[in-house]
Amino acid sequence: MMMDNNHIDYIVTHIGSNSMGGALIEQAVKYSCELGYDGIVNLYALKTGIDSYRALGFIHGDEKGSSEMTLDPNKSDLWKKDSNGEWRLAKYIDKGYVVSALKPNDSTAEPHSTPACSTSHI
Repeated sequence: MMMDNNHIDYIVTHIGSNSMGGALIEQAVKYSCELGYDGIVNLYALKTGIDSYRALGFIHGDEKGSSEMTLDPNKSDLWKKDSNGEWRLAKYIDKGYVVSALKPNDSTAEPHSTPACSTSHI
């Protein structure tokens, strides 16, 4: 995910991932807060992604036909603040994100919890 100010330049997830888009948007909201934008995130959505972004709380801008969408967690029932005061998707607020620690030939390794974003690029 690359983000400039409070506008996401691009976001890519693996088609087989589950809930990763939500985790990435949570990190974008967190970054927006750190930059002083109060958690507000903007993006231009591909037509095929509009419904997915709506499910995360994004709404269309005022211009008809525009693909620009905005998320303001302060105005969305889909977002709540966790016990640390950070915005989280309400449906995941009591869950950690899990990354598999399994190596290709190690069936005994245990999955472990990790922060929502484990990359260095936001």
